[in-house]
Amino acid sequence: MVPLDIMGKLNNFKESFNLDKYYETRKQLFADLIDFSQRPEATSARDCVKQFTALTEEEQTEAAELFKEALESQDG
Repeated sequence: MVPLDIMGKLNNFKESFNLDKYYETRKQLFADLIDFSQRPEATSARDCVKQFTALTEEEQTEAAELFKEALESQDG
């Protein structure tokens, strides 16, 4: 869901996902994913964060901005 959200295409899948719950928790989800990716054993999560970060450079969506903010707060 995260890459679809960053690309601004998540609403195209509203029949497949509970978007209300996702939107309520996405800021925390982003922060948790980024935090988890810092663990040594979390190579898959690190790969996802790298890919999502690259997407945020291409997209100018609300989700891209929220993901960038979550990244910056981890660097903080």
